[in-house]
Amino acid sequence: MAAMKATQNPPTIVISQETTPADLLRGAAQYLTRYGWLQGDFFDLLAEANFPPACSLGAIKFAAYGRPFLDSDNFLSDIDPVDDQLADNAIRAMRVLASHLCPEYENIDSFAYQVSAIDVVAGWNDEDGRTLTEVIEALNDAANDWEATHPTGGAR
Repeated sequence: MAAMKATQNPPTIVISQETTPADLLRGAAQYLTRYGWLQGDFFDLLAEANFPPACSLGAIKFAAYGRPFLDSDNFLSDIDPVDDQLADNAIRAMRVLASHLCPEYENIDSFAYQVSAIDVVAGWNDEDGRTLTEVIEALNDAANDWEATHPTGGAR
């Protein structure tokens, strides 16, 4: 291979920076595998760890923000447009998981009241007898399903 001269420009490689729901769902599965899963709260904030155990929703938030992020954190500082994009990404991933767990969720009008993705996923995550293995499997299956229906990344 010939050496590049100082006047030549190196080739430009464009990499998409858009985070897909599948990316976050798989990231959440990896997070739970490494740091632990819990029921009843987003994070075990009493664990005094940089990477506390989390529920499936908390793990999605961690995958989106790179830290344990609670919605109340937005009220502690000015809302940052980057945080808005990260929040949008997390919500999209939660909705994909909710639709995977409860296909009726996509047709929200079929419910007697509006149900949020958080309600669907939290109720499922916190069911008695639920296991970490089931949670990891659901996160990965939802990611696979999303990619199968959005082969080019999909739109919002």
